[in-house]
Amino acid sequence: MCLMGVLAGETAALPPRIAAEVSEFFERNRRWLETVLARSAPKARPQEIADKALLVAATLEGEPLMAHGQRDRNVFERAVNALADTLVISSSG
Repeated sequence: MCLMGVLAGETAALPPRIAAEVSEFFERNRRWLETVLARSAPKARPQEIADKALLVAATLEGEPLMAHGQRDRNVFERAVNALADTLVISSSG
């Protein structure tokens, strides 16, 4: 499981400065994903790019927790493969 995911689950109990850093970590990662996805489809609508970035981040953050809870590493692999299949971004604006 991702340390930041664990911290995110406990933000109410964290000191405000640490909670803000956790939030900023996820925000930076989402922006980075948007940048990478936008490079692969420069004519895509910004909202489509933002939605795909959110999907990637949520899958990669949540699936390890599910795999751990189910004691099945294949859950993560299946989710990542399914995610890869959905990452087609339209090239029309």
